[in-house]
Amino acid sequence: MSYAEKISNGVLIVEDDPDSSFILEHRLKKLKIPVLDTVVTGEAAVKKTEELNPDIILMDIMLQGEMDGIQAATQITNQYDVPIIFLTAHSDQNILDRAASSGHYGYLLKPTETRQLGVSIDVTLRQHQLEQELAVSRAWFKETISGIGDSVITTNTEGIIDFVNPAGLSMFRCSEEEIVGKNLSEAISIRKEQNGEVTQNLINTSSDEGQYLHGEFSIQVGNQDVIPVDITIIPIMTKGTRVGWVIFMHDITRRKKYQQDLISAHDNLENYKEELQQLGDHMRIIQENERGSISREIHDEIAQNLARIRMDIQAVRGNSGQETADLLKHTSELVGECISSVRRIATELRPRILDDVGLIAAVQWQVNQFIERENLDIQLTHHPDEFDLEGDKAVDIFRIIQESLNNIVNHAGASKVYVELNQKKESIELSIKDDGKGFKKEALQSAESLGIVGMRERARRWEGSCSITSTLGEGTAVNVKIPDH
Repeated sequence: MSYAEKISNGVLIVEDDPDSSFILEHRLKKLKIPVLDTVVTGEAAVKKTEELNPDIILMDIMLQGEMDGIQAATQITNQYDVPIIFLTAHSDQNILDRAASSGHYGYLLKPTETRQLGVSIDVTLRQHQLEQELAVSRAWFKETISGIGDSVITTNTEGIIDFVNPAGLSMFRCSEEEIVGKNLSEAISIRKEQNGEVTQNLINTSSDEGQYLHGEFSIQVGNQDVIPVDITIIPIMTKGTRVGWVIFMHDITRRKKYQQDLISAHDNLENYKEELQQLGDHMRIIQENERGSISREIHDEIAQNLARIRMDIQAVRGNSGQETADLLKHTSELVGECISSVRRIATELRPRILDDVGLIAAVQWQVNQFIERENLDIQLTHHPDEFDLEGDKAVDIFRIIQESLNNIVNHAGASKVYVELNQKKESIELSIKDDGKGFKKEALQSAESLGIVGMRERARRWEGSCSITSTLGEGTAVNVKIPDH
């Protein structure tokens, strides 16, 4: 691409020496670069820049009038986006230092050669284009970051803050002037969330190339409130060299509150659960006591009274006629059936054998009852022959066996049942298996499974466990393990 193809409008020459102006115009013509106009004062240069919008300005430093070239360049740079090349016949250092502060793109010593002039214009236009593209990128970056709801900070490699987005200024409750230019660790106190320890030079902890840091911290600016935040720190890399850092801070105050509320709710739920378990244990104790009391009253009062009535009927029967004797015989048989029923009910409420003889005898009696009533093949094994166990723990184990056998009769359709009860050194272990039809796991969640819940609660009461496994067509197994302290 030729020099002229990079020029859309033309060049403005600011030169008060006619010979120098003529030479410049001649060289530009050879380069096929159009000249918009030539002016001799700084004031005219500012005015013509606004009117003609030149692509580039060739500006002599020493000009006629009150405004020299450096002053004119400074005003043009502040108002218009036009690149400027200074022209000077002198290389005085003071003049060059002044020129450097005006935002120019370089300078040429007069007289200027054609090739040198063309190269300088080319380089200047390229540099100006790159600066425009960079300015656009920066604008896009700033607008994008400004629109992010989280706090965003950028720093140089030393941790000096050079940008904070509006969300960050709002979080830190400060102005841009109060924080930009300060070291990150000095402007913001950053503490580790786990122990509250102040973290010095946080960005140095993520210094490995291509890596970043992420974690929970708490921050404080001055004497303001401490804010819990998620911090992500990403190195800014250019051609393998780190040139700065981007720090993202997300306020997690609300999330922390939700977490704390969740923990509190969980603790309350655990307390409620414990209270319900205690209530359940208390209700079972009351139930067993009531059963025992009712069982004794039925056995000791009603059954004995029925027995006396039967004896009185037998006595009357011996002194009666045949018809009356037959009637009394039938009545005696009914009373006998009532006595059997009363004793059975009393035993089911609370087997006295459990209190009088012990757990093993009570379990053997219960197994025999199911064998006789349900015609069920039940094999009972236990070790040792007698258990050193009594009281509520013995009652709960007995009730678990009783409930399991009732479930087998009512639901399993089994023909064989194996009951194994062992008292080991530190625990009591119970296993009940049947060859019934089994069930799906979902059945344990049904309303009909409250008996199983009761079994588990009886085991839990003693810090034990009650597990139930079942497979369709292969039967069910109940395994109970209770510590024996």
